[in-house]
Amino acid sequence: MDELKKKIVTITGMEAFPKDKPPIGMKVLAGSEKFTMFFTKKDGETTAAKKGWDEQNMNIGSSVGVAYKEEERTFKNHEGKDITYPQRTIMFFSSPDQIETFSDGGAVAGDEIPTPNNPVEETDISSIPF
Repeated sequence: MDELKKKIVTITGMEAFPKDKPPIGMKVLAGSEKFTMFFTKKDGETTAAKKGWDEQNMNIGSSVGVAYKEEERTFKNHEGKDITYPQRTIMFFSSPDQIETFSDGGAVAGDEIPTPNNPVEETDISSIPF
């Protein structure tokens, strides 16, 4: 698993996806940045991000610490041009004062912290169009 990035964000918008089926995740906006949070892992278990979201009762205007992975993605727009963007997937939430020392004690959901020796299975997001 890639190294997790950490930062404090203020939620400015949120939208469950997909719109035409039961939701599998949520797009979380923080100013000009867009993050993705999935509700379940491949095995059907609730993700640590979803548990943390529920536990902290977050809404628009909430400030929260996020630990996320960032991957470069590319798609073709309607003109056939390649558009590259950073896809940010939230793995965990923490309180803003705990994000810099994010460790077992900082994980809101209490799930295992993913490390190279202790990977956490993730939802395959490659087939989800954004």
